[in-house]
Amino acid sequence: MAPKRKAAAKPASAKKAKKPAPKKPASPRGKAKPAAAAAPTQALDFATYADPEEGFVTFEGLEVLADRLGIDASSDTKLLALCWRLGAEKPGALSEEEWDRFASSPHLPTHGKPLTVQTLKAGWASLDPNFLDNAEF
Repeated sequence: MAPKRKAAAKPASAKKAKKPAPKKPASPRGKAKPAAAAAPTQALDFATYADPEEGFVTFEGLEVLADRLGIDASSDTKLLALCWRLGAEKPGALSEEEWDRFASSPHLPTHGKPLTVQTLKAGWASLDPNFLDNAEF
């Protein structure tokens, strides 16, 4: 067998300098999302909940609102209290004028605050489910 030859050493000037690899943008995976991005803001917009054929928010629209609030529309009496506080003339239906009272009624958790589902949900416990016992009724 032939003896192995050692490679000749290259002079220091002949070696190529390694360039640092360009930095890649950080991957969004694994990073926590800001709270605002995790829960998008849902406006309390009349057109979102209103039946376009009827021209007002029907029970179906109130059911969508209840789903977004995380409550059961068929059993949570606070939904009735909400309609009462908005001055609903028809049970389970709200006109645009009545819906606009979300901003002006001091008895609602949305008074003087952003008109969002999140604002209403945060103050949901403040609605009086025993409104029939209330002196205002």
